[in-house]
Amino acid sequence: MVVFICVWVVLLWEEAHGWGFKNGIFHNSIWLEQAAGVYHREARTGRYKLTYAEAKAVCEYEGGRLATYKQLEAARKIGFHVCAAGWMAKGRVGYPIVKPGPNCGFGKTGIIDYGIRLNRSERWDAYCYNPHG
Repeated sequence: MVVFICVWVVLLWEEAHGWGFKNGIFHNSIWLEQAAGVYHREARTGRYKLTYAEAKAVCEYEGGRLATYKQLEAARKIGFHVCAAGWMAKGRVGYPIVKPGPNCGFGKTGIIDYGIRLNRSERWDAYCYNPHG
C-alpha cells in the first residue's frame, strides 16, 4: 500500500512538472534548490551525470539557460548554498558556498570555480537561470 501511494505521488508530480519528451529532448532532471532565478539540477539517475550539452538542454527545456558566474554569485549572496559542482554558461564548472565546511568548499566561501572545462563530455550537475521559472 505504501509503495503504491509513493509511486502514485511521484507519477502525479512528474506529470505536473512535464517530464518527458519535448522538441526531441528527454527531460530527465530533478529540481533541488532555487534562489534569484538560479536553480540546481542533477540527472534523475543521480549526481554528476550531465555532459555540457545535456545540462544546457535541461535548462533550455524549462525555458531557461545555463547560469552565468555572475548570476550564480548573486544567488549565493542571498543564501544559495549547494555543495555540488555544476555546469554554468560558457562551459564553466563550479558551485556556490555560503558557509565554509571541511567537506565542501575547501573551507572557503564564494563560488568554488573549477574554471572553463575543455572536455565538455565531463559529467557534472547543472546550474540553470530562469527569472520567470
